[in-house]
Amino acid sequence: MAKLNEENDFGLDLKLLKTISELRGCSGHEEKVRKFIKEIITPFCDEIKTDVMGNLYAKLNGESEKNSILLAAHMDEIGFMVRYIDDKGYLRVASVGGQNIRLIPGSKVSISGKSGDVPGVFGEKAIHLIKRKNRDKTTPIEEVFLDIGTNSREETEKYVQIGDFIEFIQDFMRFPNTNKICGKAFDDRLGCYILIHLLKELSKVNNRKNTVIFVFTTQEEIGVNGAKIICNNELPQSAVVLEVTHAIDYPTVSKEKEMDIEQGKGPSISIGPNLHPKISKRLIKIAKQEDIPFQIEPASGLTGTDARVIQTTGTGVPVGLMSVPLRYMHTMIEVADLEDISNLIKILKVYLLKKQDGNYLL
Repeated sequence: MAKLNEENDFGLDLKLLKTISELRGCSGHEEKVRKFIKEIITPFCDEIKTDVMGNLYAKLNGESEKNSILLAAHMDEIGFMVRYIDDKGYLRVASVGGQNIRLIPGSKVSISGKSGDVPGVFGEKAIHLIKRKNRDKTTPIEEVFLDIGTNSREETEKYVQIGDFIEFIQDFMRFPNTNKICGKAFDDRLGCYILIHLLKELSKVNNRKNTVIFVFTTQEEIGVNGAKIICNNELPQSAVVLEVTHAIDYPTVSKEKEMDIEQGKGPSISIGPNLHPKISKRLIKIAKQEDIPFQIEPASGLTGTDARVIQTTGTGVPVGLMSVPLRYMHTMIEVADLEDISNLIKILKVYLLKKQDGNYLL
């Protein structure tokens, strides 16, 4: 396995990326992620706070509060909750967010139990015990079960209870001799990493003209709930959401049916009715002027991101959307390209600094 920090890491902190990816925090259970990020960024920001939804706000003050921009990425990941414990101690679960049910059997998880984390595995019949006619069928979520090694309900209830949150356990990995990394929760811990990286870099800039508000949001995976209130707490002049998008560059997916987005060709800049055209055009213009690779992503309706509610907060907030192309989204083996992450940071940094003297929409 490749070492985490090598010459071609594009200036990224892969150890931090690894830590953020491996943290567990599904929607409504983001405390560990928020606590970790808060500890990392507090020394670099001028103000820091949370709200009733658990969103984390970090502000770098500029000379002008009026000319402020908000950057947002969500902390939560997909996961499960315990919904039933049977007489033999096995757990049944409910999904938190959009799960790929076909990949669940055979995976390892951690349950936030009564006295700490409890490891478990999603069990499945041995192939020998599955009738041939059923071997190609997917086990429905109602029949999926978790095994924590106990033998009765009473024994299981010593450690876990109904309503406990569950997340996948997955090690972060870098593929040898490539720019590719693999792990869980890249949706949207990659966005969170980018916010942290930019916050640290911008904190070193003296005489900042404009205020930048970094927001790590909650509950995106179950309806962008956290983002619904962030611009009521901090009303910016404009906003940019940092996300992941589908890379359409592996077998079984079709560009003709989906879109022409590949890894290694740069981040995507979205265009569509949910995004403000001036922000999209300015991001594209900067990428071209700076000769930074990028891809245009058409978004014909509401995006499946925090942008869809930020746009309609109050009297409206102009919002843009940039994304890192991601393979195998909403699995525990998501794959991203380090160069795409680095190029997104480069474009956004110029966007934040080039117009220091005024309107981000110009």
